Amino acid sequence: MASRESYPDFIVVGAQKCGTTALYAQLAGNPSICLSTVKEVHYFDLEENYAKGENWYRDQFECASEAVVGEVSPMYLFLPYCAERIHAHNPNAKIVAIVRNPIKRAWSHYWHERSKGREPLEFEDAIEQELERTSRDFEGLRRYSYVQRGMYWKQLQSYRTLFEDQNIHVVVAEEFYSDPQSSIDELCTFLGVPPHSAASNVGRKKNQGGQPRSRVLSRIIHGTPLHKIRSIKTITERINKKDAYPEMNVESAQSLGQDFQEDARQLGEYIGKDLVSLWGLQHA
Repeated sequence: MASRESYPDFIVVGAQKCGTTALYAQLAGNPSICLSTVKEVHYFDLEENYAKGENWYRDQFECASEAVVGEVSPMYLFLPYCAERIHAHNPNAKIVAIVRNPIKRAWSHYWHERSKGREPLEFEDAIEQELERTSRDFEGLRRYSYVQRGMYWKQLQSYRTLFEDQNIHVVVAEEFYSDPQSSIDELCTFLGVPPHSAASNVGRKKNQGGQPRSRVLSRIIHGTPLHKIRSIKTITERINKKDAYPEMNVESAQSLGQDFQEDARQLGEYIGKDLVSLWGLQHA
């Protein structure tokens, strides 16, 4: 385990909308593991936090000396400079990524932004304009990177350049939800901690998106100071949120499947799993 100066021992670096919240909850149930007091510290990705320095970062953990310490921030996988910063902080850190069907990830990400009132475009237009929108500024990169964030193998190269492959572990979300105990056992072995019983409610996805009933209300919630008042924000979001978002049209799914196939094939070879078949990308 790392000394306090090199906290944490491991970092779940992403990907966004792939189950990091559920994975955080599962890891928190292991008595040998201590996680940051908040799920997403955003130290290595956000400049305003990184500028606060390592003492601030260490203060985000309240851990016993014998604990294996970790944090979960899903933006880290997507930004190459995060890998460099993490390696500079602790070159022996273990890196964990969780991935899911990239078509479903993109669709979930889109509806997350839509539900927050931040996405005015239809999905097909958002995909067509993604490169232009994400090149504008950090906010555009963060919000509208629907396809780019699903290129998991490409993103993982920033970490493989700096960390040994033996210190990188990839969790497949579909396996995690269908057989949580096996996924947790494998992850605990990788982290060097005794396994624990996985919580039985892992199949119930946390932080799940939905379609807003009113885009105008979404913009009011998230585009004004009201969003800073947690009680108002939470209640209004629940009122304004439909239970689920619609299905993606077949043509869009097929086009994205072709875009994602090669990246998924390479990642699958790396972890010894046929992700193209698992995710149905050959039929998309």
